[in-house]
This record gives sequence, structure tokens and C-alpha cells, in this order.
Amino acid sequence: MSKIVIFGGALNPPANHHVAIVKKLAEAFDKVIIIPSGVRSEKPSTSVISPEHKKEMAKLAFQNIAGVKIDFYDLDNNIFTPHWMLNEKYRNQYPGAEIWFAVGGDIVVGGKTGDSEIQRLWQKGREIWNNLNYAVISPQDYPVSFEDLPPKNVVIGLDKLVGRSTLIRKRLAGNLPIDDLAPVPVVKYIKKHNLYR
Repeated sequence: MSKIVIFGGALNPPANHHVAIVKKLAEAFDKVIIIPSGVRSEKPSTSVISPEHKKEMAKLAFQNIAGVKIDFYDLDNNIFTPHWMLNEKYRNQYPGAEIWFAVGGDIVVGGKTGDSEIQRLWQKGREIWNNLNYAVISPQDYPVSFEDLPPKNVVIGLDKLVGRSTLIRKRLAGNLPIDDLAPVPVVKYIKKHNLYR
């Protein structure tokens, strides 16, 4: 049975830590499906550049990683598809495969007491907490607590993850370099199109 992992996020822009996570997921799963999200009302930053720029940067960041597919449905339709719907979509698209969802360790904090972000804020949170498969990213500098893990999980250990997309956008707004935070092709694309200034 093949194992497919879904890695969704704003990827605004794709950064080195995103690439590190996807490479690690590609080692552990048969296929990695990346879903850059469309505009999200709770994240105003998702609307600061066009979907076309987001699509091009995602291609540049992940194009050379074997076993990776990018699903642009959300970007093309400017939406955010909740996890329970993605689970149904990919179970229908890949019958017989195991569908997993990559999430950061910070998203499961409080899981033991029912207070994780998934359980409290995600659509059908308590239901999907118990029923979906989660690949929980656990960086060395912020390891996940075993007690907080959802019932169906695998822990993906990583070295310390440096930088965030928020930091990249802040640096660019201040005309500061980002070469240490994003893949070279993404950095070149951002400079060429003068993004996030």
C-alpha cells in the first residue's frame, strides 16, 4: 500500500525550511503532495502577492525533489480547502493508498488535553484529530511531546529549522538580504519581480 503525505501551507514565500521538510517527507513517503493555500481571511499576508507569483515560486522551490507533486487547486480558485475535504479528495483520487497530513509540532501542542490547534480551530477538529493520519514535524529545537500526539501519527524528526516566511517578508520590507533563508531560485525570482517590498 502506497503512502501519500499532504503538505499544505501559505508558502509565502517558500523558504529553506519548507524545502528541508519536503525532502524529509519524500524520504518517508511514496509521494508528497504540496498544496499552497489561496487567500485566508485569518492570514492577511496570503493576499499580498498574486497567485501566479506564488505558483512560480513553489515550482522553483520544489521542482528538483523526486516524488513531489504540487496541487494548485486552492491557488487557482483562491480558496483554502480544509483537511477533512482534502482527505476525501485524495482517498478518491488514490484508492487504496494511505493518506497522511504533515503538520508542525506546534499544531499538536495541547493535544493531550484536547487543546491543540487542530482540535480547537480546524473544521471538524475533534473528528479529524482522531481519524486522520498525521506526520508530525519535530525539529530538534522544538521537539514534540509524545503525550500531545494524535492517535494516528508518525514523528518526522528534523534538524533545527532556520527562518520563517514571516521573517523573509520582514527582511524584504526593510531591504535586507534573504539569501540565507530561501532557495536561490526563489531569491532570484523575488528580486526580479520586486516582491514583498
